[in-house]
Amino acid sequence: MKKIPTLFHREFDDHKVIGISPEVATEMQWVLDGEGIATEKIDGACCAIIDGAFYKRYDAKKDKRGKMKLPPTGAIPCDDPDPVTGHWPHWVKVEESNPADRWFLDALHNAQSREGMLIDATYEAIGPHFQSNPYQLEQDTLVRHGTTVIELNNRSFEGIRDYLQRNAVEGIVFWKDGKPRCKIKRRDFGFKWPITQTEIDDQIQQREMMEHFAAEAEEESLRKSKITGDSFNQKYPDYTEFRLRQEGLENENDIGTGGEGTAETE
Repeated sequence: MKKIPTLFHREFDDHKVIGISPEVATEMQWVLDGEGIATEKIDGACCAIIDGAFYKRYDAKKDKRGKMKLPPTGAIPCDDPDPVTGHWPHWVKVEESNPADRWFLDALHNAQSREGMLIDATYEAIGPHFQSNPYQLEQDTLVRHGTTVIELNNRSFEGIRDYLQRNAVEGIVFWKDGKPRCKIKRRDFGFKWPITQTEIDDQIQQREMMEHFAAEAEEESLRKSKITGDSFNQKYPDYTEFRLRQEGLENENDIGTGGEGTAETE
């Protein structure tokens, strides 16, 4: 499974995302134009069924001396090495005899008991033994990529940001012509992940309450300001009349001077 680009341009500092802009990635304008399918990005461990055999993703990385570690025998490259990190993703077979593969096998068996034999495709292993179980599942299972379609009516930068802010999903993957083409994550906008929908709903409620109280406070401040102004006018009517008269004279002088000045300049 090849690495796909992020939909919007991100700003980095020492490989960490510090900002994001509405600038769209190369050849990805079709997303904002409403083409393709928006699906939920699932947070787990990537795996695949290829020709009926079960594989998990393996990243060949550099060791402490900067030398690339060799992938296991029989590993299938699924992308080119990352030009920045040097990570080189592969598929390696999940083996019954390998204790490290236990939870992948449990996820496969649980998924098959629920859905029957799984088709050749890429999947995400999720549950208690993957990525700290952000979905709070009771057992491990597999979810096929691209099957959790989401309704995303507003595909502008602001619309996508708002959707991610309001929904407990790791991110969105946009598919076209049967393939995943680009992605965008909550963390790209600085939003917390993992997080539950209950936590998000509480945050939204608190924010709306704060905005409501702020609006009320501003309205009250304006009301008091008007009362103060009215009281001053009532207390010092002569001064108020004098200022209004002065302002009127100044405006007349400004108009007259401006006209004469313009004529002389010309």
